Order: sequence, then structure tokens, then C-alpha cells
Amino acid sequence: MMKKLMACTCVLVILGSSGSFTYANQTNKSAIVREAKQLQVVTPERDESSTTNNKLVIEFTAPRETQVTILVYYNTSLEKDGENFTLGLDPITIEVGALQRGWAEVDLRRGTNKVEVHAIFKDGSKEMETRIVRVNRVEDVKKSLEDNKLLRSTTQILQGIAGNGKTQ
Repeated sequence: MMKKLMACTCVLVILGSSGSFTYANQTNKSAIVREAKQLQVVTPERDESSTTNNKLVIEFTAPRETQVTILVYYNTSLEKDGENFTLGLDPITIEVGALQRGWAEVDLRRGTNKVEVHAIFKDGSKEMETRIVRVNRVEDVKKSLEDNKLLRSTTQILQGIAGNGKTQ
């Protein structure tokens, strides 16, 4: 009986102590404050994206009372791969409220657009995030996919997986 009691106690001690360990070290308070002041662009999620829609909803999070300014630049270069961005719209300014979220709808032009989201925090510090958004026509996207042979029939894909056919 005593052996069972000792074994159960040991098992309970092992299970109780194996959960999570914490490691205490000295932290820098300014680093903690810096993490609290962070601008995050939620939509568009990636740094570079493509769409067929001329309207873009930019969604972001930032601390309360942060001034957020959104600037939209259009690529006016006549060269195919050239970049010459010019400000296309009046800046949109939003003050972040209690929900710490904000959004704005902007008009984009066909081609390459650069969207800059600037944040000025309550203490005067600043952050900026940039997104490149390419607006294409549906026909252009479909042609590009067909040229790259990404559109294949289900039968061809299954044959390619099974190794019974060509996967061009």
C-alpha cells in the first residue's frame, strides 16, 4: 500500500512539474513598450499581390489614438518593367479608435500600384508599411495561366501523379 502511495505521489509530481516551465530574465521596458506600438496591415496580407478588382479595402490594426495616413501611388512608367510611382489620390487620414482597427477603401489603376500606410503614434514615433498591388484584367490572368500551362484537366493531373501520362 505504501509503495502504491509513493508511486502515485511521484507520478503526480512528475506530471505537475512537466507542464510548462518559465524562465525569468531581465527585460528592457522600452522593448515592451515598442511591441505595444505596432502598425499591422491586415489586408492586403502579402507585400506583393495581384487582383482583378480596381477597389481595394485596406485593413489595419494600431494602438488607440494613432494617426494613420494611407497614400496610393500609381506606376506611370511607359517601360514594361520600369517603375515611376506618382501620388494618385489625396492622402486618407484615419485616427484609430478604441477597437484599435481601421480600414479604408481606395481606387487602384490597372498595372502596378504602391500603397503606403504611415502611422504616427501618440508619443510621436512613426512606422510605415508598403504593399505593391498589381491590377490585371481577367483576360490577362487567364491568358497568363494558359501560357504557363497551369490550367490542365483533372485527368491530366491524376495521370501525372500516377505516372501514367505526360505532365506538360
